[in-house]
Amino acid sequence: MVNVSIGLCYTVNMRSDRHIWQGWAQKLHSWGLGDWTASLLENAGPLTWLGAQVVYLGQPLLNQAAPNGQIQALVELLEDPESAKTFIGMLREERSR
Repeated sequence: MVNVSIGLCYTVNMRSDRHIWQGWAQKLHSWGLGDWTASLLENAGPLTWLGAQVVYLGQPLLNQAAPNGQIQALVELLEDPESAKTFIGMLREERSR
């Protein structure tokens, strides 16, 4: 029963994070960094997990500089390979627009 609850919570968070990720993809492309970011995420492998830990440790300071939920969305994206793949897909899709 707990696993179902955790899975449902994760799915809801991932859906809400997609809105945040879409905004990031648009901004990264407007800055000319979309392809670079996608390549970095694809090739970083386990280093993304370490990056998530660094962001997590800096979260108290970073939360003051970023809108609500953005830092947590970044941590979750970096910790979960499937989330990273989804975001990479968004970056690639944004490029083709």
